[in-house]
Amino acid sequence: MGSLKPKAYLEHLIRIGCTYEVGEAGVRGLVHGRKALFITSRDGNYSSGSPFGEDHQEPYLQAIFGSFGIQDVEFVNVNNLVLGDREKSVLAAQASLQTLAAHW
Repeated sequence: MGSLKPKAYLEHLIRIGCTYEVGEAGVRGLVHGRKALFITSRDGNYSSGSPFGEDHQEPYLQAIFGSFGIQDVEFVNVNNLVLGDREKSVLAAQASLQTLAAHW
């Protein structure tokens, strides 16, 4: 049931006249000059070349927010929470967040 919450959240963001418009030229995003940051937790590691398969989450969110006009999308993924070194993963994510915060 918890997986429906992000879907419902995204459906609240997808609004004609607010986040995008449809005209003769097609769909055009209305949210420009904004950034998006996603902090995720994952059991495994879905980075390029991972044995767990392809990452579907990042491309999906980039496509949704890109359709709004938000091209600057950052991800901080806390990987391997179950299948790896949990503490190392959390520390790496915290370091990534500190670096992002310094340049945000």
